[in-house]
Amino acid sequence: MKPFTLGILLVLLVSVAFAADPSGVWKGTIDGGDGPIDVVYKFKLENGQLTGTATGPQGELPISEAKAEGEAFRFTVDTGDARYPHKISALGDRLNVEVELPDGSLVEFVAQKSAS
Repeated sequence: MKPFTLGILLVLLVSVAFAADPSGVWKGTIDGGDGPIDVVYKFKLENGQLTGTATGPQGELPISEAKAEGEAFRFTVDTGDARYPHKISALGDRLNVEVELPDGSLVEFVAQKSAS
């Protein structure tokens, strides 16, 4: 297979993996020990590449290491003090979010698509 054809095929496969385009603004709330924690994700899927930010108590931080895994995707948020791996599955206008904490425990919550 020619390199150009292979490149296009890979882009198409990644695009299919993100069948539900996560682009946009998503808002959720984590039940924290000291009260609720609001989280906002801003995603952009372009040419098969997911980019974006996560906003929480540490401010707005870029996502990194984004990759598709079937109908889900994974990325990491690095606060400088800790890394937080995320796994996100699309559920229509909602995202099921799993965040791994530094101690290895998981926090799960739902983020809703937002107009802003």
